[in-house]
Amino acid sequence: MILSRTIPVIKALADGRFEGLAWSFDATPDTEGDILLPSALAAAAKSVPIPVLVEHRGQAVGEIHAAEVTDQGLAIRGRLDLAKDAGREAYALVKSGDLPGLSMGFAGEAEQSGPVRVFRSATISEISVCRAPINAGSKITAIKSWSGVQSERHLEQLFKSNGMPNRLAAKCAAAAWPVIKSNPTEPEPELIEALRLLANT
Repeated sequence: MILSRTIPVIKALADGRFEGLAWSFDATPDTEGDILLPSALAAAAKSVPIPVLVEHRGQAVGEIHAAEVTDQGLAIRGRLDLAKDAGREAYALVKSGDLPGLSMGFAGEAEQSGPVRVFRSATISEISVCRAPINAGSKITAIKSWSGVQSERHLEQLFKSNGMPNRLAAKCAAAAWPVIKSNPTEPEPELIEALRLLANT
């Protein structure tokens, strides 16, 4: 089974329902070099209902009941099973922003073109609610100067825009802002290391 990159687009609705993008045409090829053609996604979308997992592990906590290919990618609608403890926990994490993305587990036939695989057919085995990216702290080291950061809230938004879950972004911003405010030009190595460790806890 192939696991797609996590797409950080998911919205919680009422009664355990949610919607989002399980595959984005704006992010293809994905980090593994995979491209799913719209025709492959359209055929795969007909296989609903599709089980919903958390981070591609464990038993299903809900199901996808509608999927369609749009200009943006594979748009899905699903419901988490609020009759199960795991479903209620997953829904709470989706609502809080701690599980802000979707990722697909799929298999299919592909043609290799250098480092890129082009899938002309695909079967989706599951769609997971996920954190995005898996190692949120890896984004932090890409920030070379903090001079444009104007406040703790601005810093929190910056972390979120790089894929960090909401609670973790707030936690990192609160820890980092006092140091950044006192030295905005050059980030201290101790600060970078502390944020990386904090992001991976």
